[in-house]
Amino acid sequence: MRRPIQGATALLLFVFLAVAGFSQASNKGFASTYPLALEGSKTASGEIYISTELTACHASLPFNTLVKVTNLRNKKTVTVRVNDRFAFRNSRVIDISKTAADMIDLFGEITPQVSIEVLGTADATMLADVQKKQDAAKNATAPSEKTAVVKTTTPKKEKKTEVVASAPAPVSTPVTTAAVPVTASASTAGTDGGFLSGIKLSIPTVSVQDITNLATVTIKYISLSLFK
Repeated sequence: MRRPIQGATALLLFVFLAVAGFSQASNKGFASTYPLALEGSKTASGEIYISTELTACHASLPFNTLVKVTNLRNKKTVTVRVNDRFAFRNSRVIDISKTAADMIDLFGEITPQVSIEVLGTADATMLADVQKKQDAAKNATAPSEKTAVVKTTTPKKEKKTEVVASAPAPVSTPVTTAAVPVTASASTAGTDGGFLSGIKLSIPTVSVQDITNLATVTIKYISLSLFK
């Protein structure tokens, strides 16, 4: 009786068969690279895209498969690790990172043609280094904790107002002027020495009270005359 194949053994067998089958298939075609806007975005494997790392996107090769990419025009090569999938079917055979594309002068022509060759899978040492770089990149892109800012207020200095004592303004007291009877005198000196010569006229002073008394007496007299 055969024992059931364990999960890890089945996975390794699948990777071996996929790599072996791919090595016998056509491995030439058009290649491209990632847009700059995808820097730091998540790939299909769960890793984030780092343009300086030698990684690639492929339609079917298992993750962590090592692939040698050769520029057919200048024969320059670079080894990349698959960690992403195409989002839809297209005419490209592979997409490689920005740094990998620069190493083989991928865009020296309008339609860069490459050949790809499977070399194997990444070992534990390479994967540990990948994990370390991934952790560093994730920490760099994570939002930093906001530092609490304590606002300190400086008490404002009170302005001192100097009070200058000034001498009191002199108060003028109104002077009560005593009523002085006005005596009008007229002196007419005729040239001919007539009778008006030397005559003085005196106008007695009449107060308001005297006028009031006179008016009251007059009104009473008129009243008595009318009702008599």
